[in-house]
Amino acid sequence: MNPDGTKKWEYYANSYIPSNPAIGSDNTIYFGCANDKLYALNPDGTKKWEFGPVGDNIESSPAIASDGTIYFLSNDKKLYALESESSWIESDYQTSMQGYANSYWPKFRQNNFNLGRYYTSNLITQSISATPSTLVQGETITITMTISNNRNDTAANISPSNLFHSGTGGISYVSGPSPVSLTIDGHSQETFVWKYTAEINGSVIFTGNASGDNWTLIKPTDSNEVTIQTPASLSSSITASPSTVVQGNTITVTMTVSNSGDSTATTVVPSALGKTGTGSAAFASGPTPSSRTIAGHSEANFTWTYTAGDVGALTFSGNASADGGLSSSSTDSNEVTIYIPNGAPYVIENFDERGVKKSEIVIPYTLYDGESDICSLSVEYYYEGSWLPATEGVGGDGSVGLASSTTGVPHIFVWDSRSDTMQSILHKTKIRIKPNDGLLEGPWTETGIFNVNNKRPDPKVIFGPIATARLKAVKELLAIIEPKLPEISTDEIEKMMDEAYMHIENASNSNDEVYISSELNKAKKLLEKIEKILDSS
Repeated sequence: MNPDGTKKWEYYANSYIPSNPAIGSDNTIYFGCANDKLYALNPDGTKKWEFGPVGDNIESSPAIASDGTIYFLSNDKKLYALESESSWIESDYQTSMQGYANSYWPKFRQNNFNLGRYYTSNLITQSISATPSTLVQGETITITMTISNNRNDTAANISPSNLFHSGTGGISYVSGPSPVSLTIDGHSQETFVWKYTAEINGSVIFTGNASGDNWTLIKPTDSNEVTIQTPASLSSSITASPSTVVQGNTITVTMTVSNSGDSTATTVVPSALGKTGTGSAAFASGPTPSSRTIAGHSEANFTWTYTAGDVGALTFSGNASADGGLSSSSTDSNEVTIYIPNGAPYVIENFDERGVKKSEIVIPYTLYDGESDICSLSVEYYYEGSWLPATEGVGGDGSVGLASSTTGVPHIFVWDSRSDTMQSILHKTKIRIKPNDGLLEGPWTETGIFNVNNKRPDPKVIFGPIATARLKAVKELLAIIEPKLPEISTDEIEKMMDEAYMHIENASNSNDEVYISSELNKAKKLLEKIEKILDSS
């Protein structure tokens, strides 16, 4: 304290200080503490050093010798001697004189007037309790000091000391002690009560004692430990699965509620879920469970089920609340897409199997799909016990990017049978077609069995013996005339012969009787023209 009575500084030793300080020649301040340590402070109140802990409380005041050695007694029945500048022990001596250990050193019985003051041992006892043992920042701690008078006579004017607190938590004084003092009849007990507000999370222990008339002093005791917690704090998240669901199937919605505080959140209840979007869903069950208790730094899940309804996108939203006015902010789930069940596409073939087919074979069919998806085709032909990929010919609609509908879209596939059968005679075969809409494959659809003949016809079969003889005669005449009549243009004749062969080839590749007849007549006229030229020569 300053001379004018104002506070100059204070030092917190984290425990009860039962001894009076001693001041060295250099103004260093020495005092013992109930935490079993001896402290040395600089004149400005900063700590110079500390010694200990020793075996028990240091409740006597230190004594300083002329050489600076510091002597003090402890309740561990030892006398200690320290060098003032080194803070290490020089020597200690065992003593059974508990009275000295409790005295104002070098005075007797802790009294500067040499009057005896003593601890009451078990004649008057005390205990300190702090309730609740666990609480949340902002709540009130009640400290109760209970004094028991085990003597026959009355203990008069019992009053408590100031309470000291230690630990990592923070508190603020509210009131107490109440009452300030009291008289306790023999073999009875009374209580003093304080109130504090919990401010900073952590642990706190309260320490104090009481004293009364006739130099009665009760030994300091500690309270139970009080744990100050941060309040419960709720947050929530929502997931809906699956993210794509077929109309009529189940959607599972899960709300995860997290408590980031230290204290427990009780009676945590989820709100009813809201739904937004173009899709719809019918409530089926939930929430399961209906409520939960969530410990600090823990989480819990609540689950609902819905039945997917109208096609479209759907989002769920909600929050959770708990006792004490706690609640989480509302949050949205992921988006769920509801769609109609996808049916596989299929085809109906419209192929006419009658007659002998050759070369580019046109296979008409109709393509159906419930979602009118764009489809692709797989096409195969049957050959000697195996199905083989069919080569796509010129024309038709191809095998990819094919339109479909619920009522069917007509298409044509052209099979290049000559490429697949290598111009051989293929007596019997059939075609099968399988559509795919990108998600599902449809079934194979087969045509009936039909005949294919891709062997090129012999010209003599088409023209008969007379036409063949004509061609042979033309070639023989050209061989004779060409070297003897150079004025005749054999190039023109050969060109007409090539053109005649082309018409014969066209006729051999067609199944159209009218077209075959037309091509053969063209070839015939060319041959007749060539004969006339040769005859005139």
